[in-house]
Amino acid sequence: LANGRRLMYNNTNSLVKDDDWQIGLQKTGFINEAGKCVVMQATIANTPLVIVLLDSDGKYQRLADANRIKRWIESGGGYKLLFAKG
Repeated sequence: LANGRRLMYNNTNSLVKDDDWQIGLQKTGFINEAGKCVVMQATIANTPLVIVLLDSDGKYQRLADANRIKRWIESGGGYKLLFAKG
């Protein structure tokens, strides 16, 4: 409540609103040194992960990149990388 009035907020972030994503925390932003960015904590394939994307070409590019990473991890590609023995 603000001044006795109820305030309504609407989340416009399409990843956070997407039921296919389990996002605990996400922040988008821009600074000259890193460009358009997103950092998120999400659970993908029952694994809690932190994803950081820097210097995206645009607002929709970072969303598309996040979705590609999610599909890659769900397909097993992430498992091979994360748990490979050197």
